[in-house]
This record gives sequence, structure tokens and C-alpha cells, in this order.
Amino acid sequence: MASPKKAQLVSKTLQNRRELKTASRQLAKLNRELAMQMIVLASQTGDVNALVQSAQMLRDSRDRFGPDTTPLENAEIHLILAATLHQIARTKGDSDVLDNAIIEYRHAITLASVTNNEALRARIRKDYNRAQELSRNMKQDISRKGVA
Repeated sequence: MASPKKAQLVSKTLQNRRELKTASRQLAKLNRELAMQMIVLASQTGDVNALVQSAQMLRDSRDRFGPDTTPLENAEIHLILAATLHQIARTKGDSDVLDNAIIEYRHAITLASVTNNEALRARIRKDYNRAQELSRNMKQDISRKGVA
């Protein structure tokens, strides 16, 4: 039989783990909210750097807090981020920004798959395919200009 001291230590350890898990969820949520606000700011200002920082924050959040704190909301945020980057790339004709959009679409597809949301995954794949098509067209335009 375990001593009262040992039982108390086990109880304290379990309590600490619960608190850590709760804190991790809260921090991951705050990270998502901050990333979303940066997306809104960037979409209003056209500041691509804020979008790149937002993407990095989302990836850091996913890496740091694990799959149990990367719910469907993260897939949706990656989709919004990708769509915003895609729009800026299309408007400015910037292939580097478009490459970042494609990466974010991939993250969104992965998260939609992990959460078993096939409808969202299918919608993201359509946008992803459009971004890839635009990327191919941009690269063809660049190679045509290079030939001329």
C-alpha cells in the first residue's frame, strides 16, 4: 500500500499535469487569436510580413502545443491566411507570396484531414489547386519574358 506522502505526491503531479494542459490550451487559443488579428491587419494594410509572421505563429503553436490543441479552428485560420496571401499574390503578381499561400493551404488540408472534416478539406483543395494553377501561370509568364 502506498504511503500517504507518496499518494499526495502522485495527486500533486496529476494536478500539475492538468494545470499544464489547461494552460497549454489557453496559450494555443491566444496564439490563434493573435494570428487571426494579424491576418485582419495584414489584409487591411497589404503587409505581407504580418502574414508571414502569422503563419509562423500558427506553425509554432502547432509544434509547441501538440495535436490536442490544434482543433478545426486552426485549419480555418490557415485557410483564411492562405486565401489572404493568395489574394495579395494575385493582386501584386508576387510569386513568393503565392508560394507562402500554397504552404498555408497544405497546412489547412492536413489539419482538416486530421479532424476528419472532409467537406472543409475538399473546399481547401479547390482553393489550393487554384493557387497552384496561378503559380504555374506566373512561372510560365516569367519564362516567356526571359525568352523574349
